[in-house]
Amino acid sequence: MTDTPPLPPGLLLDIQDGPNPWSGLGLPTSAHRFSFVLISDRTGGARPGVFERGLAVTDLLAPSFAIQLGDMIESYTNDQAELDTQWAQIDTMFARMNTDVFHVPGNHDVSSDFQLRTWRRRYGRTYFHFRYQDALFLQLDTQDTPDVIPAEALEGLERFAQAQSTDPIGLRKRVTVTVTDRGPILVNVLLEGVRDIDGQPVLPLATRTVPIM
Repeated sequence: MTDTPPLPPGLLLDIQDGPNPWSGLGLPTSAHRFSFVLISDRTGGARPGVFERGLAVTDLLAPSFAIQLGDMIESYTNDQAELDTQWAQIDTMFARMNTDVFHVPGNHDVSSDFQLRTWRRRYGRTYFHFRYQDALFLQLDTQDTPDVIPAEALEGLERFAQAQSTDPIGLRKRVTVTVTDRGPILVNVLLEGVRDIDGQPVLPLATRTVPIM
């Protein structure tokens, strides 16, 4: 067991050897109240600079901490170099923050065993809990275990990611969403053959076009 600095008053947290899914932990203390921010995902056609401004505003709000709710990267790739590049971009964004951040994985972050191994190498656990003052926070991994995604679907997702990097605004204006029994999936991706962990097909329930201005 490695030596760890003492936790701020009011915080109960299980710190394990190796990587942990949070940063900082210099939480401001208060005898009576605290605040926190929920940081949403940045996938599905992130516009350059928008997420970064959201992180900057989080710092301006000066919360006790923030919880990032997953889907930090587009992912859906088995290319380790590409995956590392996407995570490096996120690392740069969060490194500028003064606010402590707890990280939870989303489907984009751990959509396959390959990506799950990368998450664990960088952040350790995919679920955990902590208590701050009189509040208990449970961070859950809803992607356990990842869906089985065929190669052709991964190719479609990679094409979507490439289009996002070359023309993100134009891509967002063309987004069509298919609502399935497992949640919304972009129809830019080939859905045929996509199955869940039990081998059952992911069936589209309805399709609608979402205009994004």
